[in-house]
Amino acid sequence: MTNEEIKQAVEEYFKEMFAKDADYLDHITDSWIYDAEDWFRHKYNLPDWDESEDTPEEVEMFWKIARKRERELYDEKYGERDAKLILTSIIYRTKGLQSAFESFKHNLKVFPTFNNVVSTDINNLLEHLQTLSDIENGKIESLKKGK
Repeated sequence: MTNEEIKQAVEEYFKEMFAKDADYLDHITDSWIYDAEDWFRHKYNLPDWDESEDTPEEVEMFWKIARKRERELYDEKYGERDAKLILTSIIYRTKGLQSAFESFKHNLKVFPTFNNVVSTDINNLLEHLQTLSDIENGKIESLKKGK
């Protein structure tokens, strides 16, 4: 089979799964790919898996394309939500570190020679915090919708 035929098979697989369950992505487990492989093998009359043999090239390509397509479909449905949840978590943890950072700044005043040793790390931290602030405030053009 060609890559294009395998891509079509992957699309057909997901089409069938969504026809059975419109919320298919909500109900799959990590083992979904094995079910997909079984479907593919039976649909295209490929031999069942035998651990004593190498996996046929078509099956390996099916796995690769199917996993990539599942990720694309998942990202289309949940990518924005997941990104917001991750960002909220990062912001929450960062705010929790603020008090530790304030204590650290006090120590820098008490031990000025230490300041020279960590100045690069502090600058890196401040850059990361600024980036988070820019993300939170919609200032990064590449993250805006349609970009």
